[in-house]
Amino acid sequence: MTTGEAILSVKGLSVSYGEAKVLFDMDLSVGPRQIVACVGRNGAGKTTLLKSIAGFLRPRAGTIASENVSLVGRKPYDIAKMGIKYVPQDKKVFSDLTVSENLELGSYATGDYNWDRVTDYFPKLKTLMDRKAGFLSGGERQMLMIAGRSWAIRKCC
Repeated sequence: MTTGEAILSVKGLSVSYGEAKVLFDMDLSVGPRQIVACVGRNGAGKTTLLKSIAGFLRPRAGTIASENVSLVGRKPYDIAKMGIKYVPQDKKVFSDLTVSENLELGSYATGDYNWDRVTDYFPKLKTLMDRKAGFLSGGERQMLMIAGRSWAIRKCC
């Protein structure tokens, strides 16, 4: 796949935490409607890769682009406006707010309040819109976390 076809392209990415080098010359390309998994042992750099793509970490070297637009040096909220969001695995939601209110907060940076695609992908959320997030199961919370930061749903599926 050429870079022009990729919705996400990472080339020669190297990232460090201070003097501790974590990623070395990494390449990744994601095409339209393609699903890509990042797997590895603890400490392999999976989270570092994702945080770098989302703008939370600045690479020492390499490029990160979405549809040929460079993401390197952009603020995380600007990258979120482009539709790329980092979803942590900790399942933290605003427990005292409803599912709908959590989705609304997740949509604030991008201004995208149309959740039809999200609820098509996660129909269970449609039935839970008025439920407080603190009363959701672990799987329901994970759906809410992904839905509230739904780049993967809008861009890929």
